[in-house]
Amino acid sequence: MKKAFSEVLDKVVSAEEVSKNESLKQSVLKCIDCGIPVFHRKEHNRHKSFVSAHFVRGHEHIESCRYHAVGQMTILARLSDDDVLSSLDKKNFIFRLTMIHEELGGKKEKGRDQISQGTKVYPTNKKYEGKGKLSSYLGTMKKIIELRNLLADDKKDLTSIVEIDFQGKKIKWKNFYYEPEQYLQAYNYLKKLKYKDRHPICLEGTVNSINYIEKTGNYAVNLNWGTQGNNNEGILQIPSPSIYLNKIELSELSIEIGDNIVTCAKYAVGISKRKGREFLKISANLDHRRQIVIL
Repeated sequence: MKKAFSEVLDKVVSAEEVSKNESLKQSVLKCIDCGIPVFHRKEHNRHKSFVSAHFVRGHEHIESCRYHAVGQMTILARLSDDDVLSSLDKKNFIFRLTMIHEELGGKKEKGRDQISQGTKVYPTNKKYEGKGKLSSYLGTMKKIIELRNLLADDKKDLTSIVEIDFQGKKIKWKNFYYEPEQYLQAYNYLKKLKYKDRHPICLEGTVNSINYIEKTGNYAVNLNWGTQGNNNEGILQIPSPSIYLNKIELSELSIEIGDNIVTCAKYAVGISKRKGREFLKISANLDHRRQIVIL
């Protein structure tokens, strides 16, 4: 949680405000939605990653609260079309990634893959026939991502109750959703996937640049490089994610440099070697604007 209600100030305060005014930590702080006690955590580093200031709950939110993971997922499952998200029991849910994969062209992929496995993704303007269903499926995905972002430090509550199903196989959240410090893992995971097992993943990151590609008339939305590493030979590896979309999609989304976004797409990987460094390309074509969520 990024905001809480301060009884001493009788108003909503941000976690950053409390970090700057330590005396506020001694006052009663409450969830802005259901009123349960919450506690402030300062910004800090955890597992080599920066964690911004936030509030954590003292005990479980009431079920109708926007911060109650199970309650909100129950609502999403109830509203989900074609059971793309459904309840397994009262506390666990299944997200059927196969449905999104098929509507993103999975039905037609064999022998017709238009994504290079080399160092470059060649963007296209193709649109798939199942546009209506895809919009609905991606709408559910968008709401899950937004809920995950809303829960902030409690997002583990969400990932622990959602099971991802892809063609009858279970996919772990760590193999589905990646933040910048996990781009190397994303690259290695995608590289090892067999062709028949390829599936959409989510990448979260900050827009670094937006470049026009004269050859295709489309645009590349480039994210900040992820956490770097070294291969077995000691060569520096730099994860470099990009998303390709056309002018209309870019205009509709109003993406700007500095935006924090999440993209759900079928990514391809490749390597570009320059001056003793390896740029690990993680790239995807955007086929529907709902594949991007601006946080």
